[in-house]
Amino acid sequence: MQLLSHDQIEAVKRGEAVRLSLPETGPVIVLRADAHERLCRSYDEGDWTEEELSLLAAQTFNDADRRAH
Repeated sequence: MQLLSHDQIEAVKRGEAVRLSLPETGPVIVLRADAHERLCRSYDEGDWTEEELSLLAAQTFNDADRRAH
């Protein structure tokens, strides 16, 4: 069973996030490990505020939605 379409695989290859909805888990984001590590290093390592977490989640989901359509 293939979870990702050709376009989604190409997006992941480019280091882009791809949003999926799995029956077992609900919405998930697929991102190459090196892209994830790059994102982690680029952010302040201090504690995140609720507002920062909410903004990041919204931006990530919006970016993935745009790529899915």
